[in-house]
Amino acid sequence: REAKPTDHFPANDGAGAPDLSLMAKARAGFHGPYGTGISQLINGMGGPEYIASLLTGYTGEEKEEAGVTLYENTAFPGGWISMAPPLYGEDVDYDDGHSNDIENEAMDVAAFLMWTAEPKMMARQHAGLVGVLMLSLLAALLYLTNKRIWAPIKKKSA
Repeated sequence: REAKPTDHFPANDGAGAPDLSLMAKARAGFHGPYGTGISQLINGMGGPEYIASLLTGYTGEEKEEAGVTLYENTAFPGGWISMAPPLYGEDVDYDDGHSNDIENEAMDVAAFLMWTAEPKMMARQHAGLVGVLMLSLLAALLYLTNKRIWAPIKKKSA
């Protein structure tokens, strides 16, 4: 028979990988007014910076608790995480020849996750800037038109 919208879908119980497309936005931090970083001092880092530091924060120490292997990570709250180090450095060869150390790979992964969270962010920002410029031009033209229309009337009353 054909599937119906009311059919039961069995849970995968974590068998598949989680969707990480919104992880960079979920961890995004506000960097304070005018990008001063005041909030970052209080609340810690967020967004792609957190993801990059999490990927590079492994110290190499391991311990086992209750049958689960934990890895020490300086960026993770509590210091121990059950995710094994996903990057080892020199995993990728870049076409342009820049360094393929673990820091560059982590920054690339973090930038990609931020792009997957907001693929049209640059287009939205460009449209917003164009809109503000158009409204500013319109406001200036309306002001000059208003001055020209009311100039003869204001001279008579003075």
